[in-house]
Amino acid sequence: MKRDIPLSVLIIAVLALFLLHGCGEQSDLKKSDFKTEYQAVLLNGSLVYYGKIEKISAHFIEVSDVFYVQNQQDPQTKAVRSILVKRGKEFHAPDRMYINTAQVIMIEPVAADSSMGKMIKDLKSRFGEEGKK
Repeated sequence: MKRDIPLSVLIIAVLALFLLHGCGEQSDLKKSDFKTEYQAVLLNGSLVYYGKIEKISAHFIEVSDVFYVQNQQDPQTKAVRSILVKRGKEFHAPDRMYINTAQVIMIEPVAADSSMGKMIKDLKSRFGEEGKK
């Protein structure tokens, strides 16, 4: 006894496979799209991380060699100064970040001759390639 699969069931199955494939770890953005060594990743809440984007998926961006700016206030003069901090000195010593793409507002290139590019280069040269003492 031969059973024929209705054409509508076959079409629905093909469409379901197509949709599932589209929901995978695909992204229109590729690492090779960035022409600079470092990128600025602006997140909801105004946090900005500077680093090297390694991988981009539909849900996460992997960033290595990560820096951020921290404000410090002098207790006597009350003057505030911004310093560049290399991630990795935290208790868990992270060597990379995985950022949820839902939290990303924008990604921009960091030009090597920009103020931030020069600060990263200076910090890395003072404390070694990894930016650590």
